[in-house]
Amino acid sequence: MHKSFELPLSSKNLFLVSREEHSGYPGGRTVKIVSSPDLRDDVIKVDVSIMHQDVDWLAGVKTCLVSRKKEENGVGIFVLPYQSSNRQSWYLQIDILVTVPEVGWDPVRIKSFETDLPLYTHALGSLTDFVEFDKLSLKSSNAAIQAQSLKVYDQCTIHTSNGPVKIESLVASNARVETSNGPITGHYDATGSLGLYSSDGNIDATINLTSSDQKGELFMKTSNGYVLCCHL
Repeated sequence: MHKSFELPLSSKNLFLVSREEHSGYPGGRTVKIVSSPDLRDDVIKVDVSIMHQDVDWLAGVKTCLVSRKKEENGVGIFVLPYQSSNRQSWYLQIDILVTVPEVGWDPVRIKSFETDLPLYTHALGSLTDFVEFDKLSLKSSNAAIQAQSLKVYDQCTIHTSNGPVKIESLVASNARVETSNGPITGHYDATGSLGLYSSDGNIDATINLTSSDQKGELFMKTSNGYVLCCHL
C-alpha cells in the first residue's frame, strides 16, 4: 500500500507522527529525506509505503493529513491492533520518504521540521546539500538516528532510546542530543549551547563550540560508559 501527501513548504512547522497500539510487530520502520528537481517549489512531498503479509489487514493502518494549531501541517500514521495467533504474520514494514524541492543553487530553508516516530530508524544523508532548517526535532525510540550532515539555524533536538545516534556533521546554534542504551558519535558544531547525554552508552565526539556575543556552554553526561571528546 502506498500513499502520497503534499504539505505547504511555507508552514510554520512540518511534522511526521506515528502511533502503534501494539509495539511488538516485527519488521522495519524507516524515514529518509531526499530532494527532487521535479517537485513544485512550494511543497514538500511525503510518501508512505506499507507492506504486510495480510493485505486485508492493511485497512488497519491509517495514514492521513494532520494539522496542529495554525500553519502546522503534517502526516500521521496510526496502526491498529492485528488479531492473529500466528506471530509470523505480524510482519509490518513502513517506509517514509520525504522529498523537498530543488530551488536554484541554494538549499531550501524550512522553518521547523519535527518527527515523532517511535521505532523508526532515521537514515538521513547529506541534507545540507539541499535543505536547511530554522528548527529541527528528530524523535524516535528503539531505533537509530543517523545523518551525514545537518544545518540548523536555531534549536536542534535529537532524541531516541535503545539505539545509537551518529551525526557525521551537525552545525547548529543550540543542540541537545540524547539516547539511552546506545552511543553518541560524530562531529557537533554549535555557537550557543550543546548537550550530549547518554546512559549505558559511550560518547565519542569531536566538538567545535564557538561564540561571539554570548558564552558558549557544553554539557556531556553518561553512565556505564566513557566520554571521549576532542574539542577543536
